[in-house]
This record gives sequence, C-alpha cells and structure tokens, in this order.
Amino acid sequence: MKANPETGDFFLPNGMTLGRGTSLADFFAAKGEWEISWANQNENWRSFQLKKSGEPFVVSVFFQDEMLKILEFTAADAEFGTTWDDWSLEHEMARKRKNDTWLVSQGFSENESYSWGQIRSVYDSKSGGSFITVQYAPAAGSKSEMEPSIN
Repeated sequence: MKANPETGDFFLPNGMTLGRGTSLADFFAAKGEWEISWANQNENWRSFQLKKSGEPFVVSVFFQDEMLKILEFTAADAEFGTTWDDWSLEHEMARKRKNDTWLVSQGFSENESYSWGQIRSVYDSKSGGSFITVQYAPAAGSKSEMEPSIN
C-alpha cells in the first residue's frame, strides 16, 4: 500500500484508491480481490473491513452519507498475534512502532493535520489495539460543511 500526504489518498495493491472523495459505490466497484466484511451500520454511518491474504494491513472504512470519512489501518503481521490469547501490551507497542515506521516511509508523521484531514498513529488502551486512523475533513461545498438552513 502507498499513500499521498498531499491529497490523503491511499493506494491499495489492486488499484483501489481510498480518499476524501471515495463514495460507497466507488468502494464496492473497486474492491477487487479484497474480502469485505460488513462491520456496522447505524443512522447514516456504515463501516466495513477489508482483508486480503498476504497484505500487511487490515483496512477499516467508515462511510457517512455514502462518502468515506474515516480509514483505519492495522498492521496484520502474525508476529503481533492472531487471537486474543496472543495479545500482550508488548505486541501492541511493536505493532504501533510498525505503524509509525510505515507512516514515516510514506511522508507522514505520527500525528499530523492537513487541509484534507488528519492522520494519527495510536495505541488505544480501551480496545487494546494499535492502529493508524485517518479522518477526512468535509470537502468544500459538501452537505456537512454547509450552514444549516433556517426555514
């Protein structure tokens, strides 16, 4: 997987591009060989997880009103464990270091804001996991950026 810090686009090996302008329809049309599992749906949010054998990351995508709003990447190497029985803080800190190294290799820092949104590498003690999270800012002129109308 490659990334472009200037645009916030992430390029998966099958040619799929995930970014601020990715619609839910675009996502399903370009999934290729990735296994997509439905994760959650409530109100106007839908989330899915992408996995592919041999890929270094599991990718979670979160759509709001049919547009991609949040990405999460989790290093999926077996060295970090494959079940909760394998979990340890040491493994999660190693996963976070791998996430940090990947971010730097793509031109990001661990926690940075851009015109398109923000990217962070975190260890979340509540979930017990380490991941990279990307949150996209609303696009200019989008419904979520416009002032609500008062009638």
